[in-house]
Amino acid sequence: TGKITLNAGGGKASVFGKLLAEEVHLLGDEVLLSGLVDVSCSSKGGKVFIGGGIEGKESTIPNSRLVAITEGAKICANGLDQADGGEVFVWANQSTHFWGLIEAKGGPNGGDGGLIEVSAGDDLSYKGYSDVSAPHGKRGKIVIGNKCN
Repeated sequence: TGKITLNAGGGKASVFGKLLAEEVHLLGDEVLLSGLVDVSCSSKGGKVFIGGGIEGKESTIPNSRLVAITEGAKICANGLDQADGGEVFVWANQSTHFWGLIEAKGGPNGGDGGLIEVSAGDDLSYKGYSDVSAPHGKRGKIVIGNKCN
C-alpha cells in the first residue's frame, strides 16, 4: 500500500523489477519501464502516472520528454473483488513508445473498468495492448492520441 515516486528529474528513470503500491509515479526526462507496476486494490484500482499526468497538463506532475514501455512490461490498475478499475496515464512531451500491457479492469465480482491514457505531445508509437473490461460492470475508457497539448 502507499505511494511510490521515482523522479529522476533531468535524468533517466528505469524500472526493470516490480513496483507494488496504491499509487506510482515514474518521472524523469526519460522513463523506461521494462518490469511490472501493480496498483490493483480491493477498494478501487490505484493510479499510475508515467511521464506525466492527464494529457501532460497537470501542473503538479513534471512531464517527461521520452517514455518507453517495452514488450513484456505490464501495468495493472485492476479493481479486485467488486472494485472499479483504476487510472493509468502515460505521457511524454516528445515521444511515447508503448509495446507493453496495461490493465484497468473492473473486479471479477462487480465494478466498472477504469481509465487508460497513452499519449504524446509529438510522436506516439502504440503497439501494445490495453484492457478496461469489466465482467459485471461497465467497460472503462481508453484514450490514445498525440498532440494533446
